[in-house]
Amino acid sequence: VLATSMPGNAEAAPFKVYSPNVVRGENEIEYRGFRDFDNDSSRDGAEKHKFGVGRGFTDFWFSEIYTVYEKAPGGSYKHDAIEWENRFQLSEQGKYWADFGLLVEYEATRHGNPDEVVIAPIIEKTLDRWVGTVNLFFERQVGSGRSSGTKFEYAARLKYLLNPRFEPAIEAFGEPGKFNHFGSFNEQEHWAGPAFYGSVGLGGSRKLVYSAAYLFGETSVSSDNRAILRLEYEFF
Repeated sequence: VLATSMPGNAEAAPFKVYSPNVVRGENEIEYRGFRDFDNDSSRDGAEKHKFGVGRGFTDFWFSEIYTVYEKAPGGSYKHDAIEWENRFQLSEQGKYWADFGLLVEYEATRHGNPDEVVIAPIIEKTLDRWVGTVNLFFERQVGSGRSSGTKFEYAARLKYLLNPRFEPAIEAFGEPGKFNHFGSFNEQEHWAGPAFYGSVGLGGSRKLVYSAAYLFGETSVSSDNRAILRLEYEFF
């Protein structure tokens, strides 16, 4: 189980909040990315971009392959990793007090870095028009050159179902660090800010799902601001 990032580095906290729900037969082409803005040049301009294709193979299993590009502050773009991501729906939607899922990911890194394994429980609760979602990421390095210990990251969202084309939300992401070595709050990376979600039909069973967020760093080692964009083309 694991987490990867270090302050001021494009290897940063999760920038997507996962829902536990899976749709059988759904195909997806996805892009998501972020850019950091900061007065400190060592943090300004960090970027990470993911391009993926996925499919819901069963009523409870969705699998996706990503190619990952990143740019460190002042650096150039580089192909950083290939990720294989699997999301499992663990409970029937609405059957229990909350909906539950599990994310399992393997990241094959490049440039001589160790690979990474991620396991993340997903919890989602719907109350009237409000939907609250929490992802808890446990991350561990594997292979040659790996570091010891398990790191922890989180992603959380509170969304209001206003209209299918526009659903306002608040998102929060963070990287407390390795278990038993979290350090003080101001030494950890945390961001929070407004977001919105929506989707538009493209005819037949096709639709475009979009979301964006603008986050504010909550600690001195977090970038001042982080802009996030996510796009998904879904079809059956």
